[in-house]
Amino acid sequence: MYEQAIEESRFLQPAPGLATRRVAALRRAYAGAGPRGYWQTQLGFLRADQKTKYVSPSTLAVAYTNLGDRDAAFQCLDRAVEERDDVVHWIKVNPAFDPLRSDPRFAAILRRMNLSP
Repeated sequence: MYEQAIEESRFLQPAPGLATRRVAALRRAYAGAGPRGYWQTQLGFLRADQKTKYVSPSTLAVAYTNLGDRDAAFQCLDRAVEERDDVVHWIKVNPAFDPLRSDPRFAAILRRMNLSP
């Protein structure tokens, strides 16, 4: 699954050269350390991107969720709600956030958005 996602992600990047380098780095990270390596590398890219452009807090939350850092994920989701991030409106049905659903903070975020937990 990750191999296919890495390959497809090259179509989401704005610059072909950059996309090629990122895909190669993500492949190496996945090959060397599995999904955790992939997400650590992806988070590094997102943090670097933040220096020059807007990165959705929801996107960061997905990375932190996949790394098992619930506190950081919820901080990002809180910021996403405050910023009215477009992606955060899908958290109730987005499977990327399944690992967070059992945490009471997830239900609290849904309530803040006027969604039922």
